[in-house]
Amino acid sequence: EHYPEVDFNLHEGDQQQLSDALTNGRIEAAIIYDLNLEDNFDTEVLSLLPPRVMLASDHPLAKKKRIDLVELRDEPMILIDLPHSREYFKSLFHKHKFEPTIRHKTKSFELARSLVANGRGYSISNLSPQTNICYDGSAVVSRELSEETSALTIVVAKISEIKLPKRVEIFIDYCKEYFDDPSKIKHWREASLELILTNDDGFLKLSALGRYQALVEIGHYKSNVRCFLPLYVKSDWLAWLFRR
Repeated sequence: EHYPEVDFNLHEGDQQQLSDALTNGRIEAAIIYDLNLEDNFDTEVLSLLPPRVMLASDHPLAKKKRIDLVELRDEPMILIDLPHSREYFKSLFHKHKFEPTIRHKTKSFELARSLVANGRGYSISNLSPQTNICYDGSAVVSRELSEETSALTIVVAKISEIKLPKRVEIFIDYCKEYFDDPSKIKHWREASLELILTNDDGFLKLSALGRYQALVEIGHYKSNVRCFLPLYVKSDWLAWLFRR
């Protein structure tokens, strides 16, 4: 909105791929973890993300607010197996002098969540999405660790001692502003949606109030709720979700 003539190309990759792309000049800036970065990178901190344990919603430990890593000693682990990330996750166990029992490895965060939700083990991640619902409708919970651990730092990185175009400076400033306070960035489109479902027991009316907020009316009962999907999804998806 502020710079309509500026466009950018999005490059997706793991930690090593983005680092290599910066070094080789294929990209001008990267939002990346501060893990084993090259010495010739200039970085600015955007956010700190402590590790969290992902569990199936019906796991016995899911009732706890915080979890000790030693409680996971005999539990199978789903490892998010990405360059540098895999070493970081394994290092969390070192001070407890045991290695995690890895049942599955995956490069996909969403696949890790789905495996966890279906009872295949626990996982550790520094990401905590707005929704706890996986693609198949199963649910996970995310719990803090009770001990002090090293958080991952998200940075915006560029090659040092290289004069970059003004558009890159604008992009970096935008990233800093967004991570400082996402509410300042008003580019999200809020939905205008009203969904009414009826059955033999009466009606359910859903009115969108914002991106993740809704007013639910069931008969004479009204309640504000936080939805587990953004409210700009199609209404037939919402109908399916609320019937479940």
